[in-house]
Amino acid sequence: MEKQLELSPNDLPWHYKIRRSGRAKRIRLRYTASAGLELVLPRRAALAEGLAFVASQGEWIESLAARYQVDLKIATSAPAVPRFIELKATGEYYRVERSERMGLQEHSEFLALKASPDQAPLLLQQWMKHKARQVLLPWLADCSLRTGLKYARASVRNQSSRWGSYSSKGSVSLNCRLLLLPPAEVEYVLLHELCHSKHMDHSNEFWQLMQSVCPDAVALDHAVDEAAKKVPDWICYKPLGKQSSSIPISLPASPAGSS
Repeated sequence: MEKQLELSPNDLPWHYKIRRSGRAKRIRLRYTASAGLELVLPRRAALAEGLAFVASQGEWIESLAARYQVDLKIATSAPAVPRFIELKATGEYYRVERSERMGLQEHSEFLALKASPDQAPLLLQQWMKHKARQVLLPWLADCSLRTGLKYARASVRNQSSRWGSYSSKGSVSLNCRLLLLPPAEVEYVLLHELCHSKHMDHSNEFWQLMQSVCPDAVALDHAVDEAAKKVPDWICYKPLGKQSSSIPISLPASPAGSS
């Protein structure tokens, strides 16, 4: 009898999350704009059974991606290194140049980069997260001070399905990709998450509060939805399988209080 290879979560070429639910009666896939694609498993279901189910749903996942105009597919080959990176949020513009030194080094107007095709976009993503911590965390604190809307802590990640989130414990998670947006759209996202400190849903009360702190909320909400469809390939790249590397990255120190 031919032996079947057991799948691991990294073997499947889609961006998805795994969630166990005490209420779930069967294995299923679900998609929401806020959570992205989720594999929902009953408490006692085997992970291998769930992964096999995901593997069998390729056509459904592709049709879902087309319907909602989202990119759920993990790239099987690394995207090309960009020649330029524009951070609209800060008005900065960086050239990306070949370096003789392995790794990534940030200079005033350019990034010096040398890495394998698989590692290059990952180094750029790491750089983006560093820049985003420097910019977004103080910006969020300022928005909180101006509006009186509180949060407990904040972090920056490279998320594939949302610009930000606010947890029931008051934790704000922000997407480093926000640096690619114009300042008005970035501030909209920050204010949006802070408004969840008063209303965790998107009820009429939430939107009334949102428009009181950001009068252009409806137009900006549409703008950030459109922007999510246009992010560059290098920031979305997530290679299949585990990646481990000790390639150096040299970045300026974060200002005090922005960690």
